Amino acid sequence: MLIIKITGLSFWLCSVCLFLSAQSNYHIQRFSTDNGLPSNGIKGLQWDENTGFLWIATEAGMVRYNGADFQVFNKATSPEMYSERMLFLLRTRDGRIYTSDEAGDIFFVMQNKLQFVGQVKVDTRPSSFKLTGLAASGRLFRQSSQQPPANFGFDWFNEQLVPLDENRLLLTHIGPDSISIFDYRAGRPVPAFLTSAEKGSRLFYLDHHLFVFHPIHGFCRMDPDTPRKIPVALEGWSTLSGKPILVWDNGMLNPLLISGSNVWTLHYTGEKLQSRLICTALPRDALLSYLKYDSASGLLFVGTQSKGIIIIRKNEVRAVKKAVTVPEQPTAYYSQVAFPAASLLTGRGDVLGGAPNGPAVRAFPGEFSNFVLMDSDSTFWYSYGDTIHSFSFRTHRSMTVPAEPGAITNGFTWSEGKLYVANAIGVGVLSAGKIDYQYRYPQSNINSNVPFSMVEMSPGCLAIATCNGLFRYHVAGHRLDTLWRIPGICARALWKYKGYLFVGTYGRGIWLYRDGVFREIPLDKKSYLLYAHCFIPDKLGYCWISTNHGLFRARPDDMTAAFDKNSFEKEDQDIYYHYYGREDGMDITELNGGCTPCALALNDTTLSFPSMDGLVWVDPERPIPTIPDGAIYIDAFMADSQRVNITSLVRPLLSANTRDLSFNLAFPAWANRENLHIEYKLDPWSKDWEKLDGSHGPELHFSNLPYGDYRLLVRKTGGFDNANVALAVSSFYIRPHWYQQPWSWLLNICLLSALVIALVRWRTRRFQIRQHNLETQIAEKTRELQVKNEELEKTDLIKTRLISIISHDLVTPLRFLHLTGKNLIEKKEELTEGLLHEAIAEMASTSKELELLSTNILNWIKYRNEDRRLAKESFDLYELVTQLCGIFNALARQKHLRIINGVDAGLVLYQYIEPVKIVLYNLILNGINFTTEGYIRICSIRDREGVALQIQDTGVGMTQDQINNVLADQIIISSANVDNRKGNGLGYLIIKDLMKIIRGNLSIRSEKEKGTTVTVWIPT
Repeated sequence: MLIIKITGLSFWLCSVCLFLSAQSNYHIQRFSTDNGLPSNGIKGLQWDENTGFLWIATEAGMVRYNGADFQVFNKATSPEMYSERMLFLLRTRDGRIYTSDEAGDIFFVMQNKLQFVGQVKVDTRPSSFKLTGLAASGRLFRQSSQQPPANFGFDWFNEQLVPLDENRLLLTHIGPDSISIFDYRAGRPVPAFLTSAEKGSRLFYLDHHLFVFHPIHGFCRMDPDTPRKIPVALEGWSTLSGKPILVWDNGMLNPLLISGSNVWTLHYTGEKLQSRLICTALPRDALLSYLKYDSASGLLFVGTQSKGIIIIRKNEVRAVKKAVTVPEQPTAYYSQVAFPAASLLTGRGDVLGGAPNGPAVRAFPGEFSNFVLMDSDSTFWYSYGDTIHSFSFRTHRSMTVPAEPGAITNGFTWSEGKLYVANAIGVGVLSAGKIDYQYRYPQSNINSNVPFSMVEMSPGCLAIATCNGLFRYHVAGHRLDTLWRIPGICARALWKYKGYLFVGTYGRGIWLYRDGVFREIPLDKKSYLLYAHCFIPDKLGYCWISTNHGLFRARPDDMTAAFDKNSFEKEDQDIYYHYYGREDGMDITELNGGCTPCALALNDTTLSFPSMDGLVWVDPERPIPTIPDGAIYIDAFMADSQRVNITSLVRPLLSANTRDLSFNLAFPAWANRENLHIEYKLDPWSKDWEKLDGSHGPELHFSNLPYGDYRLLVRKTGGFDNANVALAVSSFYIRPHWYQQPWSWLLNICLLSALVIALVRWRTRRFQIRQHNLETQIAEKTRELQVKNEELEKTDLIKTRLISIISHDLVTPLRFLHLTGKNLIEKKEELTEGLLHEAIAEMASTSKELELLSTNILNWIKYRNEDRRLAKESFDLYELVTQLCGIFNALARQKHLRIINGVDAGLVLYQYIEPVKIVLYNLILNGINFTTEGYIRICSIRDREGVALQIQDTGVGMTQDQINNVLADQIIISSANVDNRKGNGLGYLIIKDLMKIIRGNLSIRSEKEKGTTVTVWIPT
């Protein structure tokens, strides 16, 4: 529009750089022992373009640098290293990187680590020649190490090696006045002199040609076979000042030429050498020793003798400021406008570049508000205070329009051929030199209603961004609607793209609106886009977004796709935001917004953004965007602080007791750290990709993983369309504990089954025992019941018999006593003395029998009581028998019987005394009752376990049937006849019961009419 119509603006853009006070166009980083290097003395540099790592040989070991972290290889990590002072660092013809310490311990780079090769002893200058063949091939190295020429040394720091093929190399010797070039070949152990060159000359090999450089005479091409030298011209050689320096070694594709602070790469076209300027800011405050340049990233690496390394990269953005500033003058800018005649004017009235006193500049009052508009007729609209101004670049005429008090800042946009104005008062149309307000806010509010941006959403429909929300104004109906509002959040930037309305907010990120739907879209990984100030497209199809923390570039189609997918989560986003910040050339990363235009497109290429300290310029077409590139590697795998070999093809097998796992990652990090996106996933432990902070020394840690197969996947994504995806995979297996082995599970199942079976059998056995015990108890109880029942039956029988005995054997004698006594009284006078005496004797005898019968009945009843408790005691058996004899002596004398106590005198028995006494009482009584003449003898026989008492009488005796009946369990109680003195059997019943109590036994030996012997055995 305006840029197209203003002639000469292209020339202005090219020349304005000469007048702007700008920061250096290069980002320069210095590294020393203060920030990572183990030593400031550099012994060699090699750039590995395949991995993106810079290898540095120092006086304190080898170093690998990836753009973010230093990995040092020294004695601690490489025990084979005798000395940490490195001798050289070179690249062979096949691309391998070799190094050696001063003792001749040789290492080479393999899998991003330093691997030990072997030792070639180097102790003097001539012996250093042994390592020269390494630059060409293994064959030539074996020759140089095994057959070194005598007294032919090599200075690795000052002299050169130029391998021509695997069997041939050239080497230089620096002499006092010249440089000697020698030809060293396989099969020729001694280098042959080829030619000489002027002192200060340097050799380099370019495009299969050998060249010789001299800082004064220039370049010549040399045939290594003749050796013929042909001068070669270099374009611009005559413009170089001082003595230029040429840097080349076998690891460089193109040599580097240094003159002052400028560095060029050299190229050969077949006729002449051409140079390409790559740097204009090379520091010269240190002695430079080594240079490497990566054309893909634009990185220039410089190694110094005593000040570490320097890394130079061209800035992708430029900070533009006033040439002269004073402390009291603000340097923050917002709105800006580009004029013809090479001038750029900011809202503060500062002119950056061009002619500060041009007619266009003089027409402005000096300052203007944050909202300006350049229309298609080259008319510039702006406001200052409560007044609207316009200036026509075509006619150079200006106009002023009052906007009523309180308007403050006016916003402008065209719709249906009319210029609409919005401010703190309301919305109106500019007509006839005044504002016709079609809508007025209920209350003027300069904090909430002032517009930051205005666009025409559709014909007759305007979008107005304010701190009170996003409004939609209908021109036809003069109606104002609220489309979006979050309390306390300002809508600051608007941009239309393919039917979508992009809305930048201050604190809530980026929103898109289409067809009545508002949605947030995903932010960058650090959420800098929460404060989105500006959207401006470039000619390459990208959208640039300014924030409080730098600048972003993204594809608007990716952003609209996220809107259509309704995906806000960062994990699901397909938007790549490329970040530009301090490392890319910004002095300050806080850019300003809340103004229109929020950025300017100069000459349709360079974009100008306002910041808190001047302007920030970026040319999307010129800088090399440093997109994260290169592979990602698992540098080290540690299991419980023990290193695991991951270089082997065999999958690592880890102990079952492994607790802590750590993985050190390595990857090139030359891009801005905000653009590094590293994710990892551990199958099958985690299913989703997890984010990893890759800014410094990234490590992964896992703890207490269960046994099983694992596969760690680490990926580095970056670039648009994820074009730079790198994946690293590491598999390992954690062994199970013995109790987790399949055989242990089988064993456990068997043991569990056996345990269950044993438990079931034990429980079954327990139930069986309980059942058996229960059955036994039932049987015992049954037997007891049977016994009790039998006893009850016996008792009942005895009771019946006792009743019969009582009714007969007691009542009958009592009746006899009654009748005899009555007759004696009534017939006393009639009876003779003999009859009277006989009657009285019968009465006494009957009374005695009644007494004995009553005693037995009472004893039987007493000892049938189971509740009676007895206690054993010691007693003299002889005295007990003597007492019983005294009781029965009167009865025995009546029958003219003798009772003989034959028990051993002093025999002591420990037993129940009362049952023993009753047993003897009844047996003696039976003997007296059934003996008419003779004697009753009681004697004792002692053995180990007890005492046997024998009661022997000379009575009537018993038959065997009578003995069996007496000893049988059957209870036979016969009725007694007073006349014939037959017994009733109650005495033996009592005796058998008492023998059970004293746990003794009873035996009877008898013969009819000869007497009876009863033996009672009593345990002691």
